[in-house]
Amino acid sequence: MKKLITLGLMLVTLPGIARAEVINLNFDSLTAGESVGNAYSDKGISFTGFTTFSSTGINNTSEPNIAVGTKAGYQVMQVNDGFTALTLTAGAAAASYSGFGGSVTPPAQILIMSGDNGTGDVLASATITGSLTDFEGISFSGFSAPAKSMILSANSYQAGMDAITITTNSLTPVPEPASVALLGVGGAFLFGFRKLNSKEESPAGA
Repeated sequence: MKKLITLGLMLVTLPGIARAEVINLNFDSLTAGESVGNAYSDKGISFTGFTTFSSTGINNTSEPNIAVGTKAGYQVMQVNDGFTALTLTAGAAAASYSGFGGSVTPPAQILIMSGDNGTGDVLASATITGSLTDFEGISFSGFSAPAKSMILSANSYQAGMDAITITTNSLTPVPEPASVALLGVGGAFLFGFRKLNSKEESPAGA
């Protein structure tokens, strides 16, 4: 009987499948000219060197506000839980552009980093091919290890980004249908065994 109880407990504690959290950022809740900073700290995400601009502010054709790199060199997005995939739209000033963003040397890039705050190994990278007037999509996935931060490598006001979707490394347990089915089978087996056992222990002729 003890073995059957142990089996029942094992069925109850079978792990379910895990579902990663997906976070969407479009900066709509912020006003133009506002530092992004810790605006999304409730999601475990922080920004260094990014300021929002309205879509008309840099002639971006998309509707939502965008975050523009305002710190020369590396601007960083930190994801505390880490992430396994990331997509965004981005644009940069052309090499001959002498207005809003200045000349582009070297080209603006996105770097996916293994460590906190832009440190560690480069897990993936892409050159921004979209312009400040026409953002283009960039997707990253299939890292060799979970990433912790993203770098916008660009001069001040040279590049911007919007519509960021992050698949975090924080996994939420979800009941697995197979586990629930096994639990039902185990319960039925225990019930049947007890019923059979009670019949065997009944006095003859009862």
